[in-house]
Amino acid sequence: IALADDAQQAIAQLRLSGQLALAGFGETQQNALLRDRDTLREQLDVLLLKWPQPLSVQSAHWQLGNTRLSAEWANGQTLWRTATDTHNTGTQWLQVSLRPGAVTEGKKENQQARLDTLSHLWLHHLAACASGTPTTSVQIGFDAAVEFLPVTADTAQAHLQNLCDAYLQAWAQPLPIAAKTACAYVMGLAAEHKDPMGKAQAAFEGGFGKSGEYADSPALQRVFHSFEDIQPTLADWAARLYEPMHKAAKVIHLSADHAEEADA
Repeated sequence: IALADDAQQAIAQLRLSGQLALAGFGETQQNALLRDRDTLREQLDVLLLKWPQPLSVQSAHWQLGNTRLSAEWANGQTLWRTATDTHNTGTQWLQVSLRPGAVTEGKKENQQARLDTLSHLWLHHLAACASGTPTTSVQIGFDAAVEFLPVTADTAQAHLQNLCDAYLQAWAQPLPIAAKTACAYVMGLAAEHKDPMGKAQAAFEGGFGKSGEYADSPALQRVFHSFEDIQPTLADWAARLYEPMHKAAKVIHLSADHAEEADA
């Protein structure tokens, strides 16, 4: 709904599909959806001022060690734009995803990106950068936006090779890691939380009326029995798989001021 050209039509589709409550409750939901759409759209409009042209589907292939990797992006999963850099006369790309929720965690002065929402954006970002075209990727939420700046093709390919190597290991034996749990650990460590491993355990097990990642994942339940099964090596795997993404993620606030800074 955030990108729908006709918001009322999108709302009507939700109502007909039974996803909105009846009578006044449904109207309240409808108004909230429209407000949410406007919040995301305002930020998106600011960002797209410098990126006027849609990007067509792209693909590339790499030999990463013993692995041949093929990737495709700008294929509809996220929004892509292209522009020419007026300073270097080169082509650059922009990837944007919209999240109808928060994209950061922590107080404003210590905000950091919510890593568990960024994996797909990060993978497409690496693929695009690895192809040799400088790419900026942004996830827009209600509270702020998270930005990945361009990295060199060699750096992106090194990150992709690390992920491919881990993927191959996972085929031989399930990796002792859970995605949201590992992200909670990395974020807790970065925020200097007094017990980042405890924060990870809470994400894994849940509590206070909130289910944890383990209860929500049949895949984890098939191979692990408890948090103790992944705890001994969680820190190492979290650093390998999610720390590079965390270091690259920058919290920004899209506004008219942001547009003026881009002009400068």
